[in-house]
Amino acid sequence: MANILVMDGEHPMNTHSDLLDIVLRRQSRLPYNYGHEEGELEPTVEYRKHRRHSVNFKGVYSSPSVQVKEAIVLDLSMGGCRVASTIPMPPDTAIQLQIRPHQAAPIYVSSALVRWARGYAFGVQFQELPEHESKALTRLLGSLPPSRQDGSSNPLNEA
Repeated sequence: MANILVMDGEHPMNTHSDLLDIVLRRQSRLPYNYGHEEGELEPTVEYRKHRRHSVNFKGVYSSPSVQVKEAIVLDLSMGGCRVASTIPMPPDTAIQLQIRPHQAAPIYVSSALVRWARGYAFGVQFQELPEHESKALTRLLGSLPPSRQDGSSNPLNEA
């Protein structure tokens, strides 16, 4: 696959690591409590329906307001994932997502919903996953180790 030169408005990007560097740089500019109301405490216990796996896969997504945008897929599970991109996405935005695992066929999520957003990272809940894509995702997740429960294995600890 050929590299595509993408401009993010500040820097040219032509690799997956360039995109990750830009997202991390932008994330570090946000105040510590960005996205939280004054005095609101962050939960210390998480209850999740699906086990999440720390990944760093390429992806692309689109929405009614965004044509096709490159992204990084993180914290992948059967129910959703965390996505990092150079464009912030507001909660309740419907998107389509293609996950491009290393050395595996892409997985197409035909319908997903942005559930939360913080800076340039956002959480996506899969709404519709065709059966063959669900099976491919199950096989992929079965081949991955689970993430550490504290999430410290991720470069963007937002999920």
